[in-house]
Amino acid sequence: MKRGLKISLSNRGVVIILLALGVFLLMLIFAGLAIDIAYMYNAKNELQVAADASALAGAKRLIVVNDGAPSAFVQQYAREEAWKYACRNSAAGSNVYVQSKTQNGNC
Repeated sequence: MKRGLKISLSNRGVVIILLALGVFLLMLIFAGLAIDIAYMYNAKNELQVAADASALAGAKRLIVVNDGAPSAFVQQYAREEAWKYACRNSAAGSNVYVQSKTQNGNC
């Protein structure tokens, strides 16, 4: 008489169901990971847009105001303009703010 593992028809059905549940859970884990990574890239993109907008606004203010005024005075206006433009943006559902020498804190 052979001794071995006998798998009956009812055990095969249980194995198939457990395998299907395992594959389903694995798919849910990967889907959640994909959603989290996509959200992270979206937040990074929104922060980059805010940084670019505030940098361009500050640079524009440097060009417009620079009519012979002292450089420290001009830089203060440029920082204020950059801070204002950063406050107009949001990333990941929160307001973006820039800390500078003249403004610290939330918008």
